[in-house]
Amino acid sequence: MKNIFRLSHRRETGVRDISKRIIAAGFLAVVLLLGTVLLPAAAAGPDSSREVIFLLDASNSMNHIQNNTATDMIREMAYSLPAGYDVGFVSYETDVQSFIGPQADLSEFDHTVLQTRYTGYSNAGAGLETALSLFSETAEAKEVVVFSDGEIVMSHTAATEEAVAKFDAMVGQAAGQGITIHTILLNTPAAEETLKILDASRRTGGSVYHAKGQSEIEAAAEQLLFSDLGVGQLSVGAGGARDGRLHITLPDTDMESAKILLTSDQPLSNITTDASAQDIRVVTGRHFAVAELTRPAQTSVGLSFTTASSGEIHARLIPEYQVCLQVDAAYREKELTESQPEPAGAIVTIHAGTERNPEASLFASELFQNQAIPLRVNGKDYRAAVRDGSIQVEVPYSPDGNYTVEADFSGIAGNFSGLTPVTAHQDKPAMAPPPPEPEPDYRPLIAVVALLGGVLLLILRRGRQKVGSTGLQAEASPAPPSEEYHFSGKLNLYIVRAPDDRDIPPQVFPLYRQSRKRVRLHYILSSCGIDFGDVGAREIDLLPGPDRSLLFENSSDCTVLKNRDLMMKGRVFPVHFEEKVSITFTDDSELILQYKNVRPNEER
Repeated sequence: MKNIFRLSHRRETGVRDISKRIIAAGFLAVVLLLGTVLLPAAAAGPDSSREVIFLLDASNSMNHIQNNTATDMIREMAYSLPAGYDVGFVSYETDVQSFIGPQADLSEFDHTVLQTRYTGYSNAGAGLETALSLFSETAEAKEVVVFSDGEIVMSHTAATEEAVAKFDAMVGQAAGQGITIHTILLNTPAAEETLKILDASRRTGGSVYHAKGQSEIEAAAEQLLFSDLGVGQLSVGAGGARDGRLHITLPDTDMESAKILLTSDQPLSNITTDASAQDIRVVTGRHFAVAELTRPAQTSVGLSFTTASSGEIHARLIPEYQVCLQVDAAYREKELTESQPEPAGAIVTIHAGTERNPEASLFASELFQNQAIPLRVNGKDYRAAVRDGSIQVEVPYSPDGNYTVEADFSGIAGNFSGLTPVTAHQDKPAMAPPPPEPEPDYRPLIAVVALLGGVLLLILRRGRQKVGSTGLQAEASPAPPSEEYHFSGKLNLYIVRAPDDRDIPPQVFPLYRQSRKRVRLHYILSSCGIDFGDVGAREIDLLPGPDRSLLFENSSDCTVLKNRDLMMKGRVFPVHFEEKVSITFTDDSELILQYKNVRPNEER
């Protein structure tokens, strides 16, 4: 969809959690498993609520907006919001025409919206005053979405000035209470700076959208939903809708609810679903439909509909999960001694089930594959990737044996409740008894005397010193590659975290096509259209090795791991087919390389 509407974003997005990782050279002894502490079952709703009040200008000047565009947008957004969002509605003309608070049932909300009639003047001050009065004190976030053509006009000048003054005062009240106001201007010809109604968004940090045609209107609704209101979603279909049917594959069946939002630039009708779920509900509007599947039993969903042959249709999945976190912790030391009285640290492992099935493996869902999750353990920030259905992070030893974990799923394309802190406890291991005092052993002294005698004898016989050294030598690196070796196979590149947090699809680099004897990682990234900047990729080289192996020469300050083993700076390490190398660059961006063989037909 073309970005043909103008957007004014003023709200700060917040600072992301800083990624930190503590890497050890090796693990000592046998690890002890801790008991798992499960999050108690939560109520049917999420941990906290957000309230959204839709404020509609129902004056006579809005009659030029055809086909009930505003009410269609309001209903589309209201039915697309996941659990944890409560919606209210206010319509105003000369005075307030109708209103319903966010505590009401959604069917009552829908009935109130559909009864809207356009008449009278435009008293935005009275409308905003009523909207602010509907918010509850307990709501975690409060937002108003205004639909207007930009006018604040009454029957005479004095009444208009009074309405404008009331509106200005209510905007100040909203700003003081932390209420954000977004504005959607419908078919408005006037210049932005001349519209008093836009002060609401400017002063409260909200967004402004100008929407005339249906495509702009739909774009504004989607931007509000998925950006301003923070609804997680996945695009699951787009394009022409001539056959009148879509097939959608859900990422898993652990969802509490799966909402599928269909939108079209042409009217939609005759919506039917082919799916298996505990309950299925379909709500339709003129240009949208929302199919809600409660606890889907299968990942395959079919949707049938009727629209114009030239219509374009978009499908978005809005998944909802009630999460139940499980946390294990294990000490790196099994036994303590007087020289090592405290454990070296702990490995914290996080699993994610659901409220109705705590044993489910939510991290196995496609949503979490190769995703890096921000964590806070005992007040310290980390970022760890999902691996094999779990998250592991190494943390310092806690003297009280408690490890409290908070997980942030905001970067995942879904909507999650139940993410409250979870604590695991482990008692400190018992200290091993000191070893018994050994009996004096004179054999080392005898050996030293004999060695000195032998050395003296050699000096007398050969006239030169030769003293043996017992120091440890550094492990030798693999021999440099021979000219007879050539590159083989290919590299699969998975970007776990880009410098700008954008999503980059997996890439493939054909090593077997390289005639040179050394390839720089920066060259590989550039060939795949990936620009990480100067973060260390220029100091990592790849060379062909014996038996079709791949040699990594790390001269950078990056953290390079092969199968959880640290690849030291200044050394060369072999990598064989199917092995993975994880690289954390100096700016905390992360890349996974997998060395793969190629089929004979690929090399031709």
